[in-house]
Amino acid sequence: MRQFLAELDHDGDDGFTVLRLTDENGNDGTWLVDRSRLFADRAELEAALAAELDAAVTVEEA
Repeated sequence: MRQFLAELDHDGDDGFTVLRLTDENGNDGTWLVDRSRLFADRAELEAALAAELDAAVTVEEA
């Protein structure tokens, strides 16, 4: 399972965009998501990353 730490920019009740993603090894993974995409919740972000990586993913907010 891949693990990411995410810095998020919350947009009120509409959700958030991703400012930065860092994987479990300290590598920048921000390129894995469109930084202008608005995610409703962390589960949606995890699903998008899992589809991109073809692996299970967990995300914690920084």
